[in-house]
Amino acid sequence: MRFFRTRSIGTRLALGFAAVVVLAVAMALGGRAEMTRASDELTLVVSDRMVKVQRLLALKDNAHLGAQILRNVVLIDDAEAARAEKARFDALAASNVALLKELDETIRTGPPREMLVRLNDTRAPYLQTMRQAFESGLADRDDEARDLIVGPLAPQQQAYFDAIDALVAFQRALMVDGAEAVRAETRQMSWVMLGLAGLAALLGGAIAWGVGRSIIRPMKQAVALAETVAAGDLSQHVQVTGEDETGQLLAALQRMNHNLADLVGHVRSGCESIAAGSSQIAGGTADLSRRTESQASSLQQTAASMEQLASTVAQNAATAQQASQAAAVAGATAGRGGEAVARAVSTMEEVAASSRRIADIIGTIDGIAFQTNILALNAAVEAARAGEQGRGFAVVAGEVRSLAQRCAQAAREIKSLIGASVETVDAGVRLVGDAGSTMQEVVTEVQNVARLMAQISAASAEQNQGIDQVNDAVTDLDRTTQENSALVEESAAATDSLRQQASRLVEVAGRFKLAAG
Repeated sequence: MRFFRTRSIGTRLALGFAAVVVLAVAMALGGRAEMTRASDELTLVVSDRMVKVQRLLALKDNAHLGAQILRNVVLIDDAEAARAEKARFDALAASNVALLKELDETIRTGPPREMLVRLNDTRAPYLQTMRQAFESGLADRDDEARDLIVGPLAPQQQAYFDAIDALVAFQRALMVDGAEAVRAETRQMSWVMLGLAGLAALLGGAIAWGVGRSIIRPMKQAVALAETVAAGDLSQHVQVTGEDETGQLLAALQRMNHNLADLVGHVRSGCESIAAGSSQIAGGTADLSRRTESQASSLQQTAASMEQLASTVAQNAATAQQASQAAAVAGATAGRGGEAVARAVSTMEEVAASSRRIADIIGTIDGIAFQTNILALNAAVEAARAGEQGRGFAVVAGEVRSLAQRCAQAAREIKSLIGASVETVDAGVRLVGDAGSTMQEVVTEVQNVARLMAQISAASAEQNQGIDQVNDAVTDLDRTTQENSALVEESAAATDSLRQQASRLVEVAGRFKLAAG
C-alpha cells in the first residue's frame, strides 16, 4: 500500500485502469478468438456442407423429374410433344453433370469422396437405362419402354437415390457436429469471460477505494478554501504539504486566491473608471441623438421634394409620350398624303399623254380634210371639163370641198384647244410633281420630328426611372436615418444602463475582503 501512497493520482489511476483494461483486452481477445472459430465453423456449415446438401437434393429432384418426363414420353402419342419432353430430360442431364462436377471439385478426400464415387457408379447404369427407355418411347416401342421402367430401371433408381441419401446424411451429420462444437465452445468461453469480468470488477473496486481515500482529505481542504473565497474572504492562507495532484491543487487554489485578490482590486478601480467614462459617453450619445433627429427631419423634407419632382418628371414623360404618338400619327398621315400626290402625278401624266394622243389624232383629221379638199378641187375641175353632164357632180364636189374646209377649220381650232390643254396639263404635272416633292420633304421632317419626340420620350422615361431610383435611395436613407436615430436612442439607454451597472460593480467589488496592505 505504501507504494501506491507515494505515487501520483495519475499513476495510481493509470495502474488501476491498466489492470482493468488488461482484463478487458483478455476478455475481448478471447471472445474474438471464440467468435472467429464459431464464424469459421458456421461458414464451413453454410458455405460448404449446406451447399453440398442442396446440390445432392437437386440431383435427387432432377431424378424424380426425369422419371416423370420418361413416363410422359411413354404415355403420350404426340411425337412432337415426346421430343419436347426428351429435350427437357437432356437439359436436366446437363444440369446434373454440372452439379456432379461442382461436387467432385469440393469433395476430394475421406469418406465423402468414397460416397461420391459410389454415387457416380450407381448413376451410370441408371442413366444408361433411362436413355434406352427414352429411345424406345420415342420409337413408339411403348411396351419395351414399360418393361425397362418396371424391370431394371426401378432398382437402379433406388440404388442411385440410396447413394445420394447416404452422402446427404453424412453432410448433415457434419453440420450437426459443427453446430454442437460451436455451442460447446461458446458456453466455455462465456464462463471464462464471466470470471474475467468478476475479477476486473473486484480489482477496479479495490483500486477505486484506495485512490479515493488518498484524495478525500486534501479535497476537503480545497473545498474549505473555495467556500471562504465564495463568501468574499480573500485573506485566507492554506499550508500545502503534499506534492501529488491534490497538493498541486491546493497550491493552485492558494495562487488563485492571491491572484483573485489582485484582480478584485484592479476590477474595483476599473469599475470606477468605467462609471466615469460611461457618464461622458451618455452625454455624447444624447448630443448625437439630437443631431440625428435633425438629420432625419431634413431627409424627410428632401424625400417629399424628391417625390414632387418625380411626379413632375413622370407627367413630362407622359406628355412626351403623347406628343411622340401624335407625331407618329402625323407622320403616317403625311405619308398617306405623299402617296396620294404621287398617284395624282401619275394620273396627270396619263392625262397629258392622252391629250398628246388626241392632238395627234386631230392632226390626222386635218390632213384628211386637206386631202379631201384637194380631191374635191380635182373633182370640180373634171366636172367643168365634162360640161353639162358634169354639172351635178361639180355641185357635189363643191359641197364636199366646203365640208372639208369646215372640217379642217374645226380641226385647227380643236388642235389649238388641245395644245393649250396639253400645256396646262404639263404645267399641272409640274406643279403636282413639285407638290409631291414637298410632301415627301414634309413626310421626312415629320418622321424626324417623330423620332426626336420618341427620343425625348425615352429620355423622359429614363429620367423618370432615375428620379424613382433617387427617390427610393432617399427613402432608404430616410429609413436608415430613422433607424440610426432609434439605435442612438437605444445606445443612450444602453450607456445609461452601463453607467448604472458600473456603479453596481463598484458596490459589488467593495464587498470582497482583501488582505491588509
